[in-house]
Amino acid sequence: MDVYQIFPSYLCVKKFELDNQIQILQNIKNIHEEFVKSDTLNVETVYSQNASASLVDEENFAEVKIELELFLCDIFENFFNFVDVNPYISDMWTTCIKPKEQGQSHYHSNSLMSGVWYPFDTDYSEIVFYNPNNDKNSLNLAANTREFNSLNSTSFTYNPKKNDLILFPSYLTHQVQQNLSSSVRYSLAFNVFVKGNLHAHTSRLSLMR
Repeated sequence: MDVYQIFPSYLCVKKFELDNQIQILQNIKNIHEEFVKSDTLNVETVYSQNASASLVDEENFAEVKIELELFLCDIFENFFNFVDVNPYISDMWTTCIKPKEQGQSHYHSNSLMSGVWYPFDTDYSEIVFYNPNNDKNSLNLAANTREFNSLNSTSFTYNPKKNDLILFPSYLTHQVQQNLSSSVRYSLAFNVFVKGNLHAHTSRLSLMR
């Protein structure tokens, strides 16, 4: 029997390093310095210290944005084979999870894809992605599964390592597992949108930025 796994959700992983990475790491720590020193509990762990502040236009993170967008352009051209549109980072923020804390399950609306960069030499918490078809299944047979594979799994867990950059569709619900280490866990996350000419079967929409 032939089995075709159609319309898969992707998880792209690559090593990503910067020339001034030491300074970038310090900039990330500086954002959360007051929070780390405080007794405040991190409830959602999905934003920078100021939840309304995006790092997209921050000079201290300009090189990160430029290098990430170069990588995204390569992915668009050589992986997805998209034409007449270019990706750009629409939002970028850092996360900070103290020991024993964990993230909330969530997905990212109003973006095409999302990513996380793990630039620190630390024991990162696992990130779990949930099968987007779970809600469409009227009968869940997970408890009857002898061995899990890509056809029957309800979730996928990835254990990030230093300098891992992961990229995934924004519709995937995901969650950062509990930080079981004794150190603070930092990462940098971002959302991706597109600019250019969006073609349809009957029309074309030009986007300007």
